[in-house]
Amino acid sequence: MRDASRQGFNLAFSDCMLFDDNWSVPLHFLTPRHDVPLVPIHMNCVMPPLPAPRRCFEFGRALRSAVECWPAEATVAIMATGGLSHDPGGPKYFAVDEAFDRWFLGLRGS
Repeated sequence: MRDASRQGFNLAFSDCMLFDDNWSVPLHFLTPRHDVPLVPIHMNCVMPPLPAPRRCFEFGRALRSAVECWPAEATVAIMATGGLSHDPGGPKYFAVDEAFDRWFLGLRGS
């Protein structure tokens, strides 16, 4: 957080966050035993004011700068997540319809 603050980002912090479907579904596939350290970063993408694309890009740069300060032997993965075809709280909660997701994302170019 200090690195982000030095670069002009005021981040909120919580050590008792409950995961929603944006984390639980991808983590179910990436680390089913939940045995990998995780620093979740949530971006407001629902309620105004929404961050501008340029601000999101700059945050990515700040994140990269922070990760580059870690020891060279550290392994770091950046995971971006969002939901399309899963069923939060429903019977298909951990089912992902990849064909639907790809079809839906392909509509941008139409």
